[in-house]
Amino acid sequence: MTISKASTLFGLVFWFLISIVVYMFLSIDPRFNMSWEAPRFHFYVVSGASIIAAVCSIVIGWLGARLRNANVLLLSLGFMSLFGFFSIHGLSTPGFILEDEMYHLPGIATQLGLTLCSIWFFFSTLPSDNLVVRSVSKHSRLFIVCWITLLLFFCTLSLIYPDIAEWVPVDSSPIKFGMALITSALLLWTGKTYFQQYRFARFPLQIAVSYSVIWLTITQVIVVTSVMWTMTWWFYHVF
Repeated sequence: MTISKASTLFGLVFWFLISIVVYMFLSIDPRFNMSWEAPRFHFYVVSGASIIAAVCSIVIGWLGARLRNANVLLLSLGFMSLFGFFSIHGLSTPGFILEDEMYHLPGIATQLGLTLCSIWFFFSTLPSDNLVVRSVSKHSRLFIVCWITLLLFFCTLSLIYPDIAEWVPVDSSPIKFGMALITSALLLWTGKTYFQQYRFARFPLQIAVSYSVIWLTITQVIVVTSVMWTMTWWFYHVF
């Protein structure tokens, strides 16, 4: 391994450990893991940032389709899913579009976004002759339009009928931790694959995905172990 490759690996491990240490520090000491209930900030900032990121993902996905780049296309579908559902997370902040007692939908939207993102990321690591990869590449533009339509439909439906979230039991303990385990495994596999590719091809996209996977994996851990409005809960929003 060359010095530059070693430095890259060190950077990935360093930021992963720093993030975990900060999270554990906040979790262990209740004086630092205080509650900061700021629904207005959460509604406008999180929703706005997520919607902007979702639009960027759509643009990148469309460019990937034009360039016939399956990796970029599949990664963009993952980010569309993540930020599409995270837009629901922000817009469903209790006390704005939804009533104050509607706390179920934001958590479900976050978990679904992370899981769908990890699945698309995993598909992006598969060879080009894989059935899913081949199908998406062959009908790339149609697939993007259909996926965007599906995300918009679910977003609109969930905000109009938020009680529909009661039928998606992803926040019950066995299912919640099971989905978190699957999501983390897919993300870590993706990070490992892209880092190995980066060691030989040296494409910036590959190392960018590796870093993204670190933030998303830590986010997944915090999502299933934190309490709403605490500092640890806000911490995963940073990622």
